[in-house]
Amino acid sequence: MGGELIKKGANAINGDVNSMNMHIVLGYISYFVLGYYLDNITLNKKRRIVVYVMGLLGFGSTIVLDLIVALKTQKYCDNYYGNFTINVLLEALAVFIWFKYRHYENDRLNAFIQKIAKYSFGAYLVHALVIEQLNTRIGLNTLSFNSILAVLCIGAIVFVVSFGISAILNHISVLRKYIV
Repeated sequence: MGGELIKKGANAINGDVNSMNMHIVLGYISYFVLGYYLDNITLNKKRRIVVYVMGLLGFGSTIVLDLIVALKTQKYCDNYYGNFTINVLLEALAVFIWFKYRHYENDRLNAFIQKIAKYSFGAYLVHALVIEQLNTRIGLNTLSFNSILAVLCIGAIVFVVSFGISAILNHISVLRKYIV
């Protein structure tokens, strides 16, 4: 009896873990490490310009390479849009560096952006769960109604809820120190 109960519990937990799509988070560990590294170093203007040029080259190569393959095969192609391709990595680096060094004249806007930045990692960690819960518990997804409106509504809901959860987690000292 006890063994059967443990087996049922393990299966339930395993099913819950599998439904959380942990591969999504774990697959991005290199981006987390790179982001942490870039956040802790200072790049002079010359190096930032090199990163921006590389990001533009990555963006351009994404479009050109996919276009070449699509024209040759006469089929839709998205081979070079993957998050783990070098061109997308270069684009992500450029965007990260641009936002790291971007400052606005408006002090209120800078304060708002700093607050958003403070909670962004935690929001990133929970956003997939929020999207999944909206779909499974409420049935809200991009097919629920007009796709354009659905993407905008779901995006806004996920943004607010994810940042809200992150803000709450950041106010719990143990979690703030070790997780977010």
